[in-house]
Amino acid sequence: MPRWLNSPSKTTDTKDCAVCGKTFTKRKSSHKQWLIINCCSSVCGWESKRRNHSNRLNDPIQNLLGTFGGRQRRQNSLRSVWRHVDIRGKDECWPWTARTTTRFPKFQYGVIRFDGLFQRAHRVIWSSIHGAIPDGLVIRHACDNPRCCNPAHLLCGTYADNARDMVIRQRRDWRGMCQANAKLTDENIREIRRLRRSGMMLKDIAPLFEISIPNVGKIANGQAWSHVPDLKEAA
Repeated sequence: MPRWLNSPSKTTDTKDCAVCGKTFTKRKSSHKQWLIINCCSSVCGWESKRRNHSNRLNDPIQNLLGTFGGRQRRQNSLRSVWRHVDIRGKDECWPWTARTTTRFPKFQYGVIRFDGLFQRAHRVIWSSIHGAIPDGLVIRHACDNPRCCNPAHLLCGTYADNARDMVIRQRRDWRGMCQANAKLTDENIREIRRLRRSGMMLKDIAPLFEISIPNVGKIANGQAWSHVPDLKEAA
C-alpha cells in the first residue's frame, strides 16, 4: 500500500455526505477538493452544485441581487449608479450626469455598465426598486426628460403606452435635428442657403459641412430640410 494512504497528514475526520448521507473520510490530497469538500464523490459533488444553483435561481431575493453576484457587490454597483444622479427636490427631475446615448438632448438616456452589461440608467434604477422589468414592457418618463432618474417620474408600461404618450405630448417630430444620426443643425442649413445665394459652387460648399454635393443642392433648393425657415421668413 502506498505510504501516502497511511500518512496522518493526508486524512481528516469522517463526515456525512451532503447528498447521499454516506459516511466518508475526506482527504486533503484530492485533486477535486473544491468540488467534493462536503460530498463523498465527484458525482455527489456535481449534484450538490446543481442543487445550490437551482435554489439560487428560485430565490426571489437572489434574482433581485443577481444570481451569480454577491449581495455586497451588487450594493456597491447600485451605489456607483446613484453617484451619477443629481438628486434634487422630490418633484424635480434628477438628471443623469455621466455617459449618455447620443449628443442630442432629446435622446440623451443615461448609460452605465451594470451586472456586466451596458444598460440605461433609468431602467437600472427602476428595477432596483420594483424588481425585474417584465418581458414586453418598457420604462416611461412621465416628465419627458430622458436623462431623469427620479423614481417618481418612472412608469412601467407597454410600447403602446409609450407611443400614446409621444402623440399626446407632441413628441412626434422626427425631422432634421430630431434625428439621432443628423449631421447638420438648423444654423448649418441657413448658412448653406446663404452661401449658395451668394454664388458659391456646390462642390465648394460640400467639404465645409462634410456632406455630399447632391445633399447641398437639395438643401439649397428646399427639397431637404424644408421645415427650417430662413431668418427673414422667421421674423
